[in-house]
Amino acid sequence: MEKIQRIFDLLPFYQSAYGQRKMISEKANGLWKTYETSEFVEMVDQLSKGLLAEGVVKGDKIAIMSANRIEWNLLDFAISQIGAATVPLYPTLSEHDLGYILNNADVKMAFVGTAELFHKIQNILQANHSNVPIYTFDKVEESKYWKLFYKKEKVQPLIYRYIEMVCSQTTC
Repeated sequence: MEKIQRIFDLLPFYQSAYGQRKMISEKANGLWKTYETSEFVEMVDQLSKGLLAEGVVKGDKIAIMSANRIEWNLLDFAISQIGAATVPLYPTLSEHDLGYILNNADVKMAFVGTAELFHKIQNILQANHSNVPIYTFDKVEESKYWKLFYKKEKVQPLIYRYIEMVCSQTTC
């Protein structure tokens, strides 16, 4: 890749230019987990494929409300590379501000980090009679788990051709 024009161009550029074994690490339950560049790129592609399979299309808005974590990064890249938009929500937003954003951002679905954030956003959506589905990064009994979008089958490199086709129709 010669030129970076969009945020999601960073991944194939990084992979071809550097291809380092360690791209990103996270600490969970006191242990470090490291992701190789190729593994990170494949996970993003698999999430993009899962979002497309669930009907997310270019221009859709997907909310993410979570503390800093690997899932946030993966999902943000996946959303971007299919031409949708991330609506970032600070976990510390007041219910009033969160309700305002959700009512005006035309969000198609929401992803949250924890059970606490799930209940916070669920209460606001129910109060506004909104049917926006909520997915959680942590397993929460009464919610849908985010890995439903993580398609286990091998993703063909065609995802980038799809993205190029979508983006060539209008500016991404």
